[in-house]
Amino acid sequence: MKRQLKWFSIGFLLCLMVTSVYLWFDRALVENRILDAFIKKIGPNLPFKIESYHLGRNLEFFEVHLVWNELKISLVGPLGVKWIKKEGLAIEYHPVLQLGDASPLTLDLASEISTRFEVVDGVRLKINPQPFRWKSYGIDFKDLSASLDLDHSVATLELSAKSLAWTDSHHSDHAVNADTLRLSLKIPNVHEPLLGDLLFSVKSSEVLWEKFYADLALETLPLHLVATTKAVTEIDLGKRDELKVKVTTEWTGNKVERAKVKWETSALDLPLLAPWVLKNLPSTLPSLRNYADLEVKSGRMRASGEIDYSATASKTRLQSLKIRAEHVNARSVSHSFSFKDLNLYLPYRAHDVLHSALLEVPVFYYKHFEGRLEKTEVKWSDQAILIPTALAIKLKDIPLKIGPVSGKRIPELELKSSLQLEKTELSVLLAGFCIPGKKIPPAQLEGNFTSLEYSPGVIDPTGKLILNLFKGRLELNDIGFFDLDTEVPEINFDANWSGIDMQSMGEWSKFGEIKGTLEGYAHEVIFQSFLPTRYHFLLQVKPLNLDSRNPRVEFSPEAMKNVVKVFTGASLDEQIPGIAGWLMFGWPSRVLGGYDVNYAGIKLTSEEGRIIVETLDTPAIFAKERKHFVLYGPRFKMPLRNPNYPLLIDATSMSNFVHQLMVQLGSIKKKKEGSLEDEDAPIQCDPPEL
Repeated sequence: MKRQLKWFSIGFLLCLMVTSVYLWFDRALVENRILDAFIKKIGPNLPFKIESYHLGRNLEFFEVHLVWNELKISLVGPLGVKWIKKEGLAIEYHPVLQLGDASPLTLDLASEISTRFEVVDGVRLKINPQPFRWKSYGIDFKDLSASLDLDHSVATLELSAKSLAWTDSHHSDHAVNADTLRLSLKIPNVHEPLLGDLLFSVKSSEVLWEKFYADLALETLPLHLVATTKAVTEIDLGKRDELKVKVTTEWTGNKVERAKVKWETSALDLPLLAPWVLKNLPSTLPSLRNYADLEVKSGRMRASGEIDYSATASKTRLQSLKIRAEHVNARSVSHSFSFKDLNLYLPYRAHDVLHSALLEVPVFYYKHFEGRLEKTEVKWSDQAILIPTALAIKLKDIPLKIGPVSGKRIPELELKSSLQLEKTELSVLLAGFCIPGKKIPPAQLEGNFTSLEYSPGVIDPTGKLILNLFKGRLELNDIGFFDLDTEVPEINFDANWSGIDMQSMGEWSKFGEIKGTLEGYAHEVIFQSFLPTRYHFLLQVKPLNLDSRNPRVEFSPEAMKNVVKVFTGASLDEQIPGIAGWLMFGWPSRVLGGYDVNYAGIKLTSEEGRIIVETLDTPAIFAKERKHFVLYGPRFKMPLRNPNYPLLIDATSMSNFVHQLMVQLGSIKKKKEGSLEDEDAPIQCDPPEL
């Protein structure tokens, strides 16, 4: 059987040098036709063409120029030859190797060869640490060193480098960087087929392949090499129990035309594997990179698959993938969620039109929400994604229904579903976010969205939310969330409220008794960065007895006192000192039955950074008073203290006023309840196990 050409080539070069030396020693054979005849005889068996060769007269150097698949190779350097026994030669050669446009490499080559060239008794090649750069192949080694030992048919190669950088000369987005590279190869027989064992290790590496990026830390990998033909090479990691990988490459000359990678794992321990996977998530998955702190407590996984690479098409394609994960328990502190006993089965074959996966999560927590995802089938193709049945998410004590999911994956992920929330206590919903029940008014929330559309940065529901509270109703519709993936997210909605009983609300808020209903709306509302930038807002208190001849809203003295406090933001003692305050809001006022109010309310319009403030004056009262009032009654009035009408204010002033109003409302309730806790303190809201 013929020797593997690569190893035979080295032997040939040595034989060529020895032949030249032998001719120098034996003057009878000095004529070049003998050397030429030798080269002509073995030349057809060589993988390269010999362009020229020259032996120095005093053996001071040997020079040879070769061509191998259009690659020009030259070796030039000093040569030393000496007899070591009756019919043997010891050769030392220290050439400079030039491979095409690569930087030169200085070699140390030694061998022992019989004078009749029948036996090459060992070849030893050494490269001392030196830089090496091959521009046309995009290869750049720092401190490359290597040694090659050929002992009869056994070959041993050791290679190391401080770093390696490779960039595809035709595709700048194909690149690899590696630090502290080590390679050890032992081939027991250099005859075909080529068999060998390889140990490969890299301290750290970076891989960029089109949009894929990963930062890898590789342990030592034991490989098994098989070259079945001159054009096909296989690398098999079959000796690694937990991971079996086979890489098959097809060559044309010295270029890879096709490559195929197959892998299969045994049951892997996910707590050990997950940190490495999360650290090396590709840059194409930024949403998953946000979960880098995910801690996998238990679970096992098996995986297998196949990837093909075609140099002609310059394309890498996943041909098959099978993942089975079982009984996975994990948690993320930063995202306040955890799950238990997750099961996933994901089979994929490239030639299938439609792929499917099964996912089940028996228990999961988000903050203080508890739920489960029953076994759900997810289907997808190259273009589309589908969950054909209603999404089986069950939340404890929350009657939520999510319809089938459909959508497309290309060019961007877009999903469409529906959502229905049956009437649920608001306290139950907000308890999931750890908001104390005493801060939540008695209310029920329900919602029905016939369409719920998602695309990157956008959630667009079609439907409405209804909040039933204090015998009245607040309705939200035309809701939309936009630019969620930017620093300026936008929220749009319309709101209408009616029939909200002020007496019930006053009792809960400790504000005081008011006999009337709260009515109003907030239309065309736009929040940007959670600040209102556009709205049409109306808030008014209407009498209960609208059908009476003289309808009035009745404020108790305590309620009126709190109205003044909320709107002024100051202590009443500073504005209405002593006996005046007692007469207005104390026992005398209660005896008189409090305050009757003809109207109370305000209208705001915000556009283009300015806010227009208007009151709800009746024509008759304005004609009488020639003033504008936020609140107007026979005994108590709150005029709009500004000569200009309508009043124009800036967004900052309005924001400060609303903040003051909310602080005052909170302090009234807090003072009445005797609560001393810091309600502004941040709430730690994690799942029970966290």
